[in-house]
Amino acid sequence: MRQKIKFLIPLLLVTLGLTACKLPFLGSESEAEKEPEKVMEESWSKVDEIKSAKMDVQMGMEIEEEDGVNVNVNLQMAGAYDISDEENPLADFTTTARIDAGEEGSVTLNNLQFRIVDNKLYFSLGGLTSDVEDFAGVDELIGAFLNTWYMIDPEDPALKEYQDMIGADLPGDEADMNPEQIFAILEALSDTQIFSNVEYDKDEKIEGVDCSKMTFDGIDAEALWTVLMEMQRVFGADEITEADKAEFLEALEMIDLAGAIWIGKTDKYMCKMEVNFTVTEDDNVARVNLAVVLANINQAVNVNAPADAQNFLEAIEQMFAGMMGGFDDMDYDDYDWDDDFDWDDDYEWPDYDDMTEEEWLEFMNQ
Repeated sequence: MRQKIKFLIPLLLVTLGLTACKLPFLGSESEAEKEPEKVMEESWSKVDEIKSAKMDVQMGMEIEEEDGVNVNVNLQMAGAYDISDEENPLADFTTTARIDAGEEGSVTLNNLQFRIVDNKLYFSLGGLTSDVEDFAGVDELIGAFLNTWYMIDPEDPALKEYQDMIGADLPGDEADMNPEQIFAILEALSDTQIFSNVEYDKDEKIEGVDCSKMTFDGIDAEALWTVLMEMQRVFGADEITEADKAEFLEALEMIDLAGAIWIGKTDKYMCKMEVNFTVTEDDNVARVNLAVVLANINQAVNVNAPADAQNFLEAIEQMFAGMMGGFDDMDYDDYDWDDDFDWDDDYEWPDYDDMTEEEWLEFMNQ
């Protein structure tokens, strides 16, 4: 799919995801009926009030490309989070996901559990199945790690060494979104109303809570641009030009978005949000459906570290040590060495610095 669609979908999902986790509501039912736009705008000023919640997320994405390739993605995530202590956030979630590319095959991620506690990440994978040709053998390799809890400590010096070795950003690296950056973006959201055409719909119960349902139909382009500029500032990205803005606003015209938010009448917090949007460019189409339900808002969340969790990096090292153990029994004196071979003169070393991502992946596969 072309670059504009690839750019817009992550931006919208990040913005909507942060909104869903933190969006409360201000105003009585009568205010919501009389001045829905004003009430929705006022709600953004209280985004920091939701510090913890039980959360259920359902996401579906369908991609139709002009070359005939169709991809369907389904994700379910359920659990709870608590960010009342910014220095020690808590999270406990279970995720299942499936990617289906038709004739190209499918990949299913089963029962991925992860917890964040004591500033450490714990995870356990229930299963990974695939009939994609490029994944041949991967499920067998991962099988050794299934149904076992592992731990990654961002402060572990070995993590930094491993990152330097493979040249990738791992949990705890400066390139990751840290709590300060998350709250900076949330602050920008609190001052910005990205939805347009807001209307009061009706009253409904969500998870036992009496709510007012508010609908919206469209995006305020300038407001979303404001959020994007704040992201650019927070992450220190390259300066965005007026030409970039013009291209961005033009790309937004490809989006058709609508949704609804259910607001608790008593505490004025969001209990549910549904968003459906379609991005169309030429013959390429992406449809995304996102539903988020919050419950037990601002109630205590308890997350315990798995008692039997293994250090993930140590487990990886042990696995490779076992794979390489067979070389210990080799008798190198029986090997027919080419005494005239010179590694510097006879071997064509690749230029790692100038490699593209595709060339690097091909080299690693070899």
